Amino acid sequence: MLAELAWLSLQAGRVDDAESSARQSLALAEEIRDRAGRVFGVGLLATVAAQRRQLDHAGSLWGAIEHEDAVAPLGGWRRHRHECEALIREAAGPKFETAFAEGRTLTLDDARIASSRQTGYRDVTASGLVYDLVCSCDRSRAESRNHHLQALFERIVGHERATATSPGRQPRQHN
Repeated sequence: MLAELAWLSLQAGRVDDAESSARQSLALAEEIRDRAGRVFGVGLLATVAAQRRQLDHAGSLWGAIEHEDAVAPLGGWRRHRHECEALIREAAGPKFETAFAEGRTLTLDDARIASSRQTGYRDVTASGLVYDLVCSCDRSRAESRNHHLQALFERIVGHERATATSPGRQPRQHN
C-alpha cells in the first residue's frame, strides 16, 4: 500500500512525499522479508532520484534491480515497472549510464544500503541494523560476534530513547 502511495505521489509530482512513502514501504518489506516489496521500493527510490536529477544514484539503483522479476499478488512492481523506467530513462544521460553499469554489480541488499547512505536516511529498523552489523562482523570469532551484538543492542536502545524524547513524539508502546 505504501509503495502504491509512493507511485501516486510521483505521478502527482510530489517527490518528497513519494520518497517518504517509498522508504517506509522498503523498510516494511525489509522487516517482513518481502523480496518483491524490496525490489519495488528500490525501483521507486531510483525513480525519485531521477526526478531529482540525482542521476548517478538513480543509475546505480536501477542497475541493481533492472532484471529483477518481482512477483506480487496484486502486481505491484510488475504493474509500475515500465512507467518507472520511462521516467528514469527520460532523465538519463552519460552520468546515469556510468552509474547504471556499476549498479548492475550490486545485490538488492547493496542497493537498499546505497539508497540509505545517498540521502542520509538511516535504516534503523532492527533488520537494517542487524544487516549492517553482520556485514561488518568477523564471523570467525565468537567474541567479535558478541561484541557486535552488544553494540546492536545499544544502538537500538539508544534509538528508542532518542525517538521517545524527540519533541512531538509519543513513547512507543510495547506489547
